[in-house]
Amino acid sequence: MNTTPRYSSRFTHRLAFAATVLVACASIGRATSVEIIAHRGGYIIAPENTCAAFNLCSGLVDQIEFDVRTTADGKLVVMHDDTVNRTTTGYGAVTSVAALTLEQLKTLDAGIKFSPAFAGERIPTLAEALHAMPPGVLAMVHCKALTATNLVTVLRSENALSNTIVGCEDFNFLMAVRSLEPGLQFCFIGSGSPTTNTLAMLAPSGISSISWEKNTTTSALVAQAHSCGLKFYIWSISEPEMESSLAMGVDGILVD
Repeated sequence: MNTTPRYSSRFTHRLAFAATVLVACASIGRATSVEIIAHRGGYIIAPENTCAAFNLCSGLVDQIEFDVRTTADGKLVVMHDDTVNRTTTGYGAVTSVAALTLEQLKTLDAGIKFSPAFAGERIPTLAEALHAMPPGVLAMVHCKALTATNLVTVLRSENALSNTIVGCEDFNFLMAVRSLEPGLQFCFIGSGSPTTNTLAMLAPSGISSISWEKNTTTSALVAQAHSCGLKFYIWSISEPEMESSLAMGVDGILVD
């Protein structure tokens, strides 16, 4: 019989701390009606952008944000970076997601670099990620490198149109998706200081929210977005930053 503990003491303490942070954020969200969104699946508690992370968010968040890219054979997978080096066991001359097939990507371990407790965790496909969403939790799909057609094809096949928010920094991409599925929810992602004209054109174009980088978010920007009929999400926030974020009047907070 193998008597070696699956979880080391160090990992157990880390997970307990991370869970405490996420639970605190969730409690604040419930108390204020602010939406809590797990950034990359809440990667303080589990390997980012994995089904393990998504499952651990159950009962704690309103949305789960994750990133999607296209493989060499045209499949959609969940990965933030354009290479696999940082989060998986992939290495060598070819590490670009776009240069590897789904079969090749599935050989990589996407969990062990976070902790041996997650050894064997694999890079999920978009379809697998959608299936891993806890009940009642929306998927915020951050579109990194894919076509509108491929995205909509998967969302349709997985019956996920009603519980998905499509997010992207590229306005034209959002409009391409909307031309195929106008009933989807859309989020424009950005940073910096957008012009009044930029914000004013979003809602009439079918975009219901913006997700903005925290260092360029101000109370005035939040108010301006609200005046244009947009929800305002801020990324990515740690627990000590919650109070100041709430004071600006944001509608949702992306937490790690």
